[in-house]
Amino acid sequence: NGESERNLHRRFEQVRTGRPSGLLFDEVDALAARRRDTYAGGGRPLINQFLVELDGARGNDGVLGLGPTNAPRFLDPAFLRPGRFAPIFIAPPDADARRELLSVLLRHLPTDGADLDAVVARTQGLSGADLAEVVERATEARLDQALRDGRSAPVTTRDLTRAAKATRPSTAEWFATARSYATFSNESGLYDEVLRHLGER
Repeated sequence: NGESERNLHRRFEQVRTGRPSGLLFDEVDALAARRRDTYAGGGRPLINQFLVELDGARGNDGVLGLGPTNAPRFLDPAFLRPGRFAPIFIAPPDADARRELLSVLLRHLPTDGADLDAVVARTQGLSGADLAEVVERATEARLDQALRDGRSAPVTTRDLTRAAKATRPSTAEWFATARSYATFSNESGLYDEVLRHLGER
């Protein structure tokens, strides 16, 4: 009945009125899917409306649109034309970023002056969410130990490194899929940055 298209138009009008402003389209592939795909058939009018809004007949100066996705291969190529979305590959955090993330995650927890460099060395390939899991696992292990001992104790380097060893990188499956896609279906160059990150270009 066109209600979704009207809602999308109203949202763009709101941010244009309040410029500078921004819009975040989380999992943008759900809204910007390939129109040729069967599963997207029912959403073609909404996808077309999205493209119209990105072109902005009234102008989108001062409007920033962000569209994170784990599946860029499902995006309609029209969304990647100049003036619309520009693909940016966000790699898993490097050592410096992991150290900073761990510092933030641990800032309100009692620690014994944990050796973050030792923890960072064991967290290669982990995402921010994975690092949060490491801290959660280490904290739970310390709480369990406190219950057994009858006294509290700070989170230790050993707690964190053990938790890191038990945490599998959630990015591994994505990179395996991306490598395959980039190897056989990368005509547009969408996965060039991924290949560079993997050391294959």
